[in-house]
Order: sequence, then C-alpha cells, then structure tokens
Amino acid sequence: MEEQMGRNVLRAWQDKPEAARYALMLRAEDLPLGRPTELPMSQIIEFCKDNGVGLEIVPTGRGLHPPSRNKPQMCLFCCWG
Repeated sequence: MEEQMGRNVLRAWQDKPEAARYALMLRAEDLPLGRPTELPMSQIIEFCKDNGVGLEIVPTGRGLHPPSRNKPQMCLFCCWG
C-alpha cells in the first residue's frame, strides 16, 4: 500500500507483467518487495472498502515508477484478470 496525501492506497494493475516489472523496480530501489497477486476485482474493492483504503487502477501502458528512496513506504499491489 502506498500513502497518498495521508491515505493508504492499493494499486491494482490491469496487466500482470507490468505489475511484475514494478516489483522489480522496487527491489532495485531497495524498497519493500511486493509480489503481484491476481485477485478478482470484487475482492479488491471489498478489501479496500473494509479497510478504509483507497484504490488506484493502473491502466496498461501507464509506466508507473516506484517512490524515491527518500520516501519509505509499504506497497501492496495486485492485478486482475
């Protein structure tokens, strides 16, 4: 999960290989390594609602980069099929 403006946000990728690339970028930045997990969108939404977590859908091709080393954050991310 990543904190954005004081709120935890779960990032959900549309593309599993892109989620895996993001995980590798986290490792290269010495940030906590996440592992992409494929879940049904309904389960992702339910988790976010139950835990007061925001949801960011990462569309295919967005090219998202992890936070800088100066901002230690926990990242939880998943993809759906």
